[in-house]
Amino acid sequence: MGPVRNKSQIRLTRANENGLNTKPNLKRPTLRKQPVMTRSRAAFGELTNSVVGTGLAENEPEFLKPGKKSQKKTSKSSIQSDSDSSAESIVPISQEESLKSSQGSQKSLEESIYYSSLETLESKGEDGRTECEPMEVDHSLSMHTLPEGVEDFDLATADDPIHSKMRFLSWFAFRNRQSEVVVNDYLSRQREVTASMRAILVDWLVELQETFEVSHESLYMAVRIVDLYLMKAQTTKARLQLVGATALFIACKMEERYAPLLSDFLYVCDNAYTRREMILMEQEVLRTIDFQLTFPISYTFLRRYSRVIYMQLPDLTLARWILETSLQEYSLVGLRQSKLAAAALFIALRMKNISTWTPTLKYYSGYDLEELKDEILKLNQMLHQPPKPHLNTIRRKYSHPIFFEAATTPLLEDSQLFS
Repeated sequence: MGPVRNKSQIRLTRANENGLNTKPNLKRPTLRKQPVMTRSRAAFGELTNSVVGTGLAENEPEFLKPGKKSQKKTSKSSIQSDSDSSAESIVPISQEESLKSSQGSQKSLEESIYYSSLETLESKGEDGRTECEPMEVDHSLSMHTLPEGVEDFDLATADDPIHSKMRFLSWFAFRNRQSEVVVNDYLSRQREVTASMRAILVDWLVELQETFEVSHESLYMAVRIVDLYLMKAQTTKARLQLVGATALFIACKMEERYAPLLSDFLYVCDNAYTRREMILMEQEVLRTIDFQLTFPISYTFLRRYSRVIYMQLPDLTLARWILETSLQEYSLVGLRQSKLAAAALFIALRMKNISTWTPTLKYYSGYDLEELKDEILKLNQMLHQPPKPHLNTIRRKYSHPIFFEAATTPLLEDSQLFS
């Protein structure tokens, strides 16, 4: 018998056998002691530097209430009786029945593609029970013969699991969810929150995305969660930073392999809130948005559009700067995410003088250039606004050589975009 190895050694050995040059790094990445920030950790000044009540104690769970410990004890006899009863309930399964169940659970490739391309809508039957009904999705963009001059990107990347066509068959169904997750004008119903305060919050969230080194998907998802929550719930200026931090906390749990700890978020909030307040806010946000966390974001569409035309990274970074800047603009929250991404990509192509809206982009995006004209003009007007000193994080970020100094690219007038 060889030497006993722990789980980490076994994972390392398997990785080396698969040709992966991995190093045993079992420690979780920790937050830097001094985050790179240009201002105080409190996004809205000193107002939120004192602990404020959230008013959420009504539905407070038992494990958060101080001074209450579980007094339940389990006796040895009860454990023995449970094990005996569970042993009696075990029924042996024959080999034939096991084979039938395994064969019945397997689906053909065609069925897997079909069901992955359907969305389910919740409805109630005659007996009042909730049941799921499949909603047919238009696959005209992915199934019929390609128009002339359009390259079959999915066929060219059929062997790539990241870009496989089977994965993106469900992507078209995902795109149709935009009509279900619509953000309307909610600030008119908020008593304290303004568009300027929302822009400051988004600017602060971009700083957190850099500090925690999380993905851009987490940033875009966090901003969307904030909008969806504020559309249905009232909040105050003192709690707005807590809402933003909690939204990013939830998004990181969905998108990151190693999400930042709750204590990390409390630290960047300058300890203005307690651990209990943030957990309760997380529960309130999830209940308010009905746990709907699989909604489309513009960054996902931008990645898809850029891949089908094999866009170079410097040019894609310019489009990312335009799209990320739009996160701060409250006037753009109601636009379709797919159109916003397509408009940002078109402006970047014109600013780089690469090409115009090609048949390939028209085919894979589903939009003609005329359909994107309003979104293009709104984004270009946004870019021509004078920079604001207190909202400079995105511009500073994309002025760095790491991001190819995309923010320093000369802008174009509206007439030049469509010439």
